[in-house]
Amino acid sequence: MPQNTPDFRFSIFDFGFIGMKLQHIFRNLHSGIRNRCVRVYALFLISIAATGCVTDPATKMLPTGWQQLAAGQADQALTTAENILAEAPTSPRAAEVLYLKGRALEAKVAASPLAQRMNLSNAAAAYAAALRANPTAALSGRIYSGIANTFYWQDDYSNAWRNWVKAYDLAVDDADKAYMLYRIGLCQQRLGQFDDADRTLAAVGQEYPSTDAAKRAAQKRGAKAFAVQVATFASPQTAENAMNTLRREGFIPSKLGNSQGQTVVTVTPFNNYQQAQAAKARLAGLFPDAVVVP
Repeated sequence: MPQNTPDFRFSIFDFGFIGMKLQHIFRNLHSGIRNRCVRVYALFLISIAATGCVTDPATKMLPTGWQQLAAGQADQALTTAENILAEAPTSPRAAEVLYLKGRALEAKVAASPLAQRMNLSNAAAAYAAALRANPTAALSGRIYSGIANTFYWQDDYSNAWRNWVKAYDLAVDDADKAYMLYRIGLCQQRLGQFDDADRTLAAVGQEYPSTDAAKRAAQKRGAKAFAVQVATFASPQTAENAMNTLRREGFIPSKLGNSQGQTVVTVTPFNNYQQAQAAKARLAGLFPDAVVVP
């Protein structure tokens, strides 16, 4: 719109206010004149709606919400999404608004593991509502990927896998499809299906060779059991002291040098992910940064 051209767009609330004022005026008019005025006003509303002057709040506010999320302002993005839904719950873009809400809930910083699980549960509910709001096929793919995320970060790998398959079938962007296929491979690993996982991870590199997901997939291939990576040490003696501590706790530690000249200490082997997670929990007091690999 040119700079000096006035913007005559109205929200539906503006028309409600105008309607109340006109209703007061119409009461004082002769019935014939009043009826003609009502018809003219009705035609005016129809013409305004047809020319797109009644703006959907989502059109104006959604870009702000996505900018907030990209800037790491999850709380503000969540507020923006909720404001849109409160103002226009039946917006034609409600599915995208609900998807934004889910993404913001996923990204929201939680004060505790319990709070994080609540955020993930609420995000899953927002995504489910988004699917009921008639999203496009491409948006549906992103929504299913969001649902898969919420399952994955709650250690429900079967449901995460199932939803990433749905997302993959609907996705159009190669980078997105590569990431989804990579995550399917990780789910298979976490479920102990190592041969299937290797085939899936190999497919990431074959089908999407230039993506970041392909590089990550190559690093994850070949696993046949789980380990807990306890810590990385700059000093070999400190690493040896940690291994002695682990032996006293009943673990079987091992060490390996990395490309930076550091010593990586792990405890192995664990036949399934649940056993590795239990070992990590036991070590949390001594080694809070321990992680399960792969």
